[in-house]
Amino acid sequence: MASSSLPPVTSSSLPPVTSTSSPSPSPSTLADHRRRLDEIDGALLELLGRRIDIGRRVAEYKRDNDVPVMQPSRVEQVLDRVAADAAGHHLETEFVRSLYRLIIDEMCRVEHEIVDGRQPG
Repeated sequence: MASSSLPPVTSSSLPPVTSTSSPSPSPSTLADHRRRLDEIDGALLELLGRRIDIGRRVAEYKRDNDVPVMQPSRVEQVLDRVAADAAGHHLETEFVRSLYRLIIDEMCRVEHEIVDGRQPG
């Protein structure tokens, strides 16, 4: 398996976030906020794609080494880690757990495609 040189994800690689004290933004400011949200959405999708790509490599490893796809202890480890980090990012713990359950479900689907030889779709 060839290794890929993915650049590290840092806070500086994401669009900057600033706060405003104005309770009702002007239309141009609202448009600016929405544009920045769109940029962040693009960054989130890029990161999710990178996560899935790494998951494919994990699946290939599991397939080649007879490692089961589902490993509940790893799932709990990930959920606990992101839940613990949620508050530091001003996010609700249960929201982050729910989001990661969806991400993990998709990772498992992709892993099964590779390990079981299923075709995507």
